[in-house]
Amino acid sequence: MVLMAAIVATVLYVPLEIGLALFLGVFGVPLDAFISFGGALNRYAGILVWWLLAFALALGHAAVALPWAQTRGFRLPRQK
Repeated sequence: MVLMAAIVATVLYVPLEIGLALFLGVFGVPLDAFISFGGALNRYAGILVWWLLAFALALGHAAVALPWAQTRGFRLPRQK
């Protein structure tokens, strides 16, 4: 589930960032300020934080949308 969330976050990260940057560019927000959270982080740390946010959302989606124990027939531990 974590691997799938990482793949989804990576695939969707670039188009979403481009879309958000273009949308905020219309309102005069520079790309560097958007990526670096207003200068609080450097560019690389800002990109990592944005990816981690996308990963957290994708992981939450994977946990809700794909209940592996029920769909794949995995056996859950017996409760006594």
